[in-house]
Amino acid sequence: MRTTIVVALMMLALTACSSGPRDAMQTAEAQLKDTVPSVVQALALDTRDDSHQEVSRDPGLIARSVIYDRRTRCTTGEPVSCGALLEEWPSHLAAEKRADALRAQGMKVVVADRLVAQLSPQLDAGAQQQYAAALQAG
Repeated sequence: MRTTIVVALMMLALTACSSGPRDAMQTAEAQLKDTVPSVVQALALDTRDDSHQEVSRDPGLIARSVIYDRRTRCTTGEPVSCGALLEEWPSHLAAEKRADALRAQGMKVVVADRLVAQLSPQLDAGAQQQYAAALQAG
C-alpha cells in the first residue's frame, strides 16, 4: 500500500514537472500560426546563455520567440521587425510591467495572461487586433 502511494505521488510530481515553461509559449505560437493567416513561423530564442543579451533579455523572462509575419520585412539585429517578439513571464503582473515599459517606448503591445507580444511597427491596428484575438483565445 505504501509503495503504491509513493509511486502515485512520484507520478504526480513528474507530471507536474513535465509541463515546462515553454508549454504556454508553444500553445501561443500554435494559436498564432492557426488563426493569423500571415504568420508563417515561430522561432524560439535561447534565453539560457549570454547570446540573449543581443535581444535585451530582462530578468524574470521565461521564454522568447520571434514570430515571422508575411506583412513585414526583417531588419538585421531587430527581431521584432519580423512580425513580433513573443515573451513569456512568470506572472500576469510581470507581463503587465513589461508591457508598460514597452508602451512607454512607443511600442505596440498585446498582453494575454503571462504573455507579451511586442509587435513590429510595420503592422497596423488590424494586425494588433488579430494577434490579441489569437493570444486571448489560447
